[in-house]
Parts: sequence; structure tokens; C-alpha cells
Amino acid sequence: MLIKKDNRTEFQIWHQRFRELYQFDALGYFVSFLGGNPTLDQIDFLKDISEPGGKYAYSSGHHTGKSFIGGVTVNWLLQCYPESHTILGADKVTKIKATIWKEVHRVKTIIDKKRSFMKKAFVLTDERYYKAGEKMSWFVEMKATGDINKADTNFSGLHAKWLTIMLDEASGIDDKVFDPIDGTLTKKTNRLILFSQRTKNTGRMHDAFRKLKDQYTTRVFNTEHSPLVDIDEIKDYQKTFGGRHTDQYSIRVLGGEAVTSSGMLMSRVWAEECATKEHSSFNKDRKDPNYPFGFKHVTQPGLVISSDVSGGGYRANSTVFVARVSGEFEKRVVELLEMNVYRLDDNLKPLQLAKRIAQFYWRPEYSTATIIIDKNGLGWGTCEKLEDELDVPHIGLLWGEPSFEDKRFKNLKTEGYYYYKEATINKNIAYIPGHPFNELLFDQADKLPFDFEGNKWGAMRMLPKKEMAKMNIPSPDLTDTFAQFFLADYTPTPLSDSDMTFEDQLRQQTDFSWRKK
Repeated sequence: MLIKKDNRTEFQIWHQRFRELYQFDALGYFVSFLGGNPTLDQIDFLKDISEPGGKYAYSSGHHTGKSFIGGVTVNWLLQCYPESHTILGADKVTKIKATIWKEVHRVKTIIDKKRSFMKKAFVLTDERYYKAGEKMSWFVEMKATGDINKADTNFSGLHAKWLTIMLDEASGIDDKVFDPIDGTLTKKTNRLILFSQRTKNTGRMHDAFRKLKDQYTTRVFNTEHSPLVDIDEIKDYQKTFGGRHTDQYSIRVLGGEAVTSSGMLMSRVWAEECATKEHSSFNKDRKDPNYPFGFKHVTQPGLVISSDVSGGGYRANSTVFVARVSGEFEKRVVELLEMNVYRLDDNLKPLQLAKRIAQFYWRPEYSTATIIIDKNGLGWGTCEKLEDELDVPHIGLLWGEPSFEDKRFKNLKTEGYYYYKEATINKNIAYIPGHPFNELLFDQADKLPFDFEGNKWGAMRMLPKKEMAKMNIPSPDLTDTFAQFFLADYTPTPLSDSDMTFEDQLRQQTDFSWRKK
């Protein structure tokens, strides 16, 4: 029986001191109270979440101690935060029980042995963990996220000062589930913690490391750096997953992303490699023949202006890109010179966009350019304005028209995207380093679903917008604009000295007239 002092029990007095020590020091709780010996990854994690609020995403390879430190965290939250609500989520409750919940039991057993008087103070069952006598107001519980129709019910009305939502296998959680979750996290002291391997190149877990990185604290738990595995285990992983270069090894061991997501045409990583300063045409050092980076036009290049017209809805932007291009088909080289993106909130009418395209064409340096425009939808009106009112020559492209290589490609769109992919892999593309719209362009580049038709030829097919919408993927307006560069004819134009590679200049200076004799 606990003795009362100034109307407080011994436990209440002790617990107040306990909270003062550890409420904002999860690392101290693990090391001093539990006697733990954390890894460097676990130290970083415990320091992160000691902050009283925020959003966190942790991508992990195998055997990094992620589930165990999740179990430690659950105990810390319950014991250090009065009237706290901690929600553990995954697509199925059985998955939570097999991972973090199992570690919650393990840590609770350690605590009960070290501090026996806490055994009755906090009660752990197979379904719930709570402060004795306060089962419904101070607790940890599990919720499934797999049923989209129940997600709103499961995560609504959970408002509390010390609310933490911890989601395991977050890559598999549908984006729609995060709407009620975001609506629940209304206080600055609320926490959202995502654990997962990054098995998908879409969804909240992916976005936390990319376009939402300013909102999330993110870390990668790399199995190769973990003291919990030895060199033989790493070698076994390399054999199991086909080597360090494979998608499986990147996801399951390195804690990274797939190079390409299943069913997707390209990888964001490939695109980013074409936007480095070293690779760019804007880097003057590339003219040094000994410089190992960069690309070059091996045939005389010409200029192309490519435009995609916004129709609203899933197509959010109108675009006008300018590039210097050379070569044909898989060997085409595209050197981006300008990238102009007009947001939906200032969406342009056909005539307005036609005038902007014409303004580029009328510039002396772009006077020899070929203009190519997606003629579908509102693009039809833009093409009419260019022809009838502005007298600007152009190509009106209909993506759905059959490809000349119909055994390989379903339509022109698929053909253009295939050449786009080949140029990306071979680094025959130079984007503009640091451009403000690179992030949007690259985000679209790894969300380009394709398949092969079930006919005897198995022609490749880029999935249409309606099918992309079912996958929660917006229409890729920027990459559509870029893919058009691979379908446009162009007029070769002479290069200035400043634009020529070293080899170009050498070729121009050499007299080959003797060959004609």
C-alpha cells in the first residue's frame, strides 16, 4: 500500500519527479531509466521525438532496431505524459501486434522487473495499454488504416494535448487516410510518427522525404550501418536481393527508395542525375575535353518550343519549354534552355497562351524554332489562335494517334515517353540546375505508369489520365511537355563559339577538303 504525503501518494510524488526528468528526454528515459544501449540511429530518433510536437518519418532497412525503439517510445509516452493518447496504426491490427505491440510488451516486462511498483500503475492487455483507473482518458490503443471507409471514423475525434499517432508500414497506407489524421493533429504538442520501408514512389511516406520535407523531420536507418547486424548478414542480404544495385536491396537494406517503382516508366533518381551542375550545359567547364561529366550534341542541333495547355482538374499547369535538340529516336539529345510553368490559379485562355508562345518564337534567338503543342482539349483552341490570329507556324500533336512503330508502341505518347526514358538513362538530357520547377518535374517523372497490351505484339502503352486518376496520380503536364521534344522535327542551326563543345570547335577548324580529292 502506498503511503500518502500531503494528500499525494508516494507514487504520485515519485511520478512527478519522474516526469520532470524524462518528459522531454526520451533518450534519457531509455538510457538512464531502462538501462538501454541505443544505436546511433536510435539516439537520433529519441532526440527527435523528445520535442513536444511535430511530424517525423523514418525509412528503415531490416534489423535496425526500429520496432524495439517504437516499443520504448510507446512506454515513454504513456508514463511521462498525463492523460496522453497514443494511437498505433497500420493497415491491419495484426501487423501492429506482430511488430511494435510485441516490443511494447517486451519493454513493459523490463520496467516491471526494474520498478515493480509501476506494474499496477500502468496496465497492459492484448488490446490496450493504460493508466490504472483512467482507461479511457490516458491510454495507448491500436487502429487499422486498411479500410478507407472507416478511416475517418477511426481517426476523428481524437483531439488531446498529448496526442501521438504512430503509423507502421506507412508506405502502404492510402493517402486518403491522412486527411482525417491531419485534421486530428490540431495542437502544437501533437506528434505524427511514420515508420516504413519506402516500397512506393507515391504516397505520404514518399512525399515526406520529397515535396513535404519542409514539414517532416526525416531520417534513414541503413542496415549496413547498424551494429545489430554483422558482415555475414550483409553478405546474405546481397545474395538474397541480387546485389547492392537492385531496388530490393535499396529498399530492404539501405532504407532508400526503389530506383523505379513497380509499373512506373522512370526513376526520379535518373532525372536528378541530369540536373547536376556538372552535367549541365550551363557549366562552362564541360568544354574541357578532359572533363568527365556532361553531354554533347553529336549532330547539328536545332531549337524546339514545346507547350502543354491546362484543362483544369487533374491537369494543373500550362507550360512553355524551350530546348536545343539533336539526333533522332533513342539517340535524341535534349538541352533545356527555358522552363515556364503557369499555375492553375492564373490559368491562361487559349489566346493568352498562344500570345505567350508567339512571344518566344518572335525573339531573334528563337526565330528558327519548331513549335509543338498538345492539340487535345484546350490545346486545340491555342493552335487555332496561333494559326488564324498570330500566323505562327506550329505542329499540333495528338497524343492518341498511332505510332509508326505500332508493334512497339500503342500511340505517339508512348513512343515519345519511351525515347524520353532512354535519353534519361543515357544522360542525353540536360535540365536547368536549381530551377524552381525541377521538384515538380522530377516528382512527375517517377509517377508515369505503363503496361504492355495483351495482343500478340505486346505493344507498350502509357496509361491514360483516367487510369492514372484511379491511382491518385495527377496528369503529368511537365513531363508531357518534355516528352514532346522527342517527337518534334527541327531545323539545324549553327552553333556559336560559346555553345560549341571542344570537339565541335576542333572539327570546324580542321580542313577536310583533301577527302574530296
